[in-house]
Amino acid sequence: MLTYPEKLIDEEVMAEFDFTDRIKAIDPDLTLTSCVSDITVQSGVDPSPNTMKNGGIAQAGMVVAQPIKAGLEFVNYAIKFTATLSNGMKVSEQGLIRVVKFRKD
Repeated sequence: MLTYPEKLIDEEVMAEFDFTDRIKAIDPDLTLTSCVSDITVQSGVDPSPNTMKNGGIAQAGMVVAQPIKAGLEFVNYAIKFTATLSNGMKVSEQGLIRVVKFRKD
């Protein structure tokens, strides 16, 4: 599972995942045709974690990126990308995002 850098509450970031290796290991001729994302709470409390999405998913080849905004302090979120491949198969990957008010430098 991928772990993204800590995100500040007021920061807008892109949660990105590259499906290339995963898809090519299945079949080198497959392509990624679409992708959806879902954000859930791993720890902490946020009654509506999907409100962190800031627009739709951007896709370039086999790389997908979901713009993320806001979030609640001390909440750990999981973003799950579910990609549909050219043969109809679905594959998923997940990453963790921790939201903080201040970064420790």
